[in-house]
Amino acid sequence: PAGRWRIHSFTARELADTNPGSFRRNYLDLLDDDAVSRFLDAVPGEYFRRFPWAFGTVLRGFADDEPFLASADAHFRAVPWSPSLERALPAHGASPAAALSAVHDDLGRDGRALRGAFWRAVSDRFADAYYRRQHDWMRDHGVSYISNPLWDEYGPAEQIKSTGNLNTLNQWAQVPGTD
Repeated sequence: PAGRWRIHSFTARELADTNPGSFRRNYLDLLDDDAVSRFLDAVPGEYFRRFPWAFGTVLRGFADDEPFLASADAHFRAVPWSPSLERALPAHGASPAAALSAVHDDLGRDGRALRGAFWRAVSDRFADAYYRRQHDWMRDHGVSYISNPLWDEYGPAEQIKSTGNLNTLNQWAQVPGTD
């Protein structure tokens, strides 16, 4: 709704969040273009710098294993967030404040539309920043991107909070995978 909004966010940190051995600690923001570009430079980019002769012949592709929105964690306990969503949400017809309010509270019909805009923005950012960037990098280097998404054994409603819309994401995998 119109007006000035103030958002207060309260979170509980689990032991795993502060544990240096936790799989969530320092996980890459897969909604951020720059973070994913740096990942591509550091991992497949380093292979290409060292073994360019092997690309497309000996080395046919790169596979991931269950990437997820670390800010939400793999077990749906939090709503994903990335600074990139602040820029993405207006294109989906929502301000960050209104969309986050709707995700956390039932604001009626308008709130459901805002909630939908939020989850579309999350899924679209994941598809564009992580999946499409990998597709393009692999294509440009003569190899394939092989994806094994998280929660592929569940329906779309369970997947969206940690992995986005798999139909949107897998359009960018040259070889869509599954467990």
